[in-house]
Amino acid sequence: MGKPGKIEVVIPGQPGTLGSDKLSDTPCSNRCPTRAMTNSPILFLATLLATFLALSTPLLAGEETVTFAFFPRGWPPFEMTKDGEMRGAALDIFQAIMPREMKKDIEPIPKPRTLLHSPSDKVYTRMEAKGWMPEGFDYWWSAPVLKISDVLYSRADAPFEYHGPESLAGKTIGCVRNYTYPKVEALFTTGKAHRYDVNHDILLLRMVKAGRVDAAILDDITAKWMIRNSEDFSPEDFHVAAMPVDSSELRFVFNRVAGWDRWLPSINARIRALRDNGGLRRILNKYADSPIPRTR
Repeated sequence: MGKPGKIEVVIPGQPGTLGSDKLSDTPCSNRCPTRAMTNSPILFLATLLATFLALSTPLLAGEETVTFAFFPRGWPPFEMTKDGEMRGAALDIFQAIMPREMKKDIEPIPKPRTLLHSPSDKVYTRMEAKGWMPEGFDYWWSAPVLKISDVLYSRADAPFEYHGPESLAGKTIGCVRNYTYPKVEALFTTGKAHRYDVNHDILLLRMVKAGRVDAAILDDITAKWMIRNSEDFSPEDFHVAAMPVDSSELRFVFNRVAGWDRWLPSINARIRALRDNGGLRRILNKYADSPIPRTR
């Protein structure tokens, strides 16, 4: 495997037609100030103040907050902590695609997905794939942001190619603990393949390099980033299977706060613009030379 260049970004196809973004035509009250009222300076000023507040209410209502539920353990290059600062490509994309008039916060949450299906008046979001989220809950989903693939990494001197789930039979496959891999999960549950769990992707690369597993399943963007930014690895250490185990479209997911979906047309339009104008690629390449965070 040669030295990887910039992180490759696969742009999903254009999403379906967005919902209507028309403003409702709500009729004004039929009551108007009488001539006697307009002749009174106090009542006239009171009327002006009431009119101003009425017109200002939609603007004030639009000043809402959305909070990115940050995973402290990290998911490089999307979510990382450096010198106590939360950073990463997912946070930059979040800042870029949320409407300007919206307040944007970031909050570290040990189990961030739980906030997305818990009853709350507070709006939380993360960048996830639909297949990664627990079933039985309702979410708001954005249009696709980018596509990532789960691929098999093996030792360069013991290359392993993936030809479908049955090709894993009898193999020990490194996985991240609590992650699910729908396309091959049946092999693990039936014992046809042995699943070896670790706590972090970088540990999978170490296991592969040490020959303690036959191969490991990693998402392509994270694996390339780690190999590029760690002194422990070189691209020449690994063989990457040509056929992906699975692919996923990353989107922003929001807990289902009533009425909040009115923001989705604006968010989806900003996602399309970020993909089309090269902004997404620039964000990912910004982290190409970031030092790898320490992992316990």
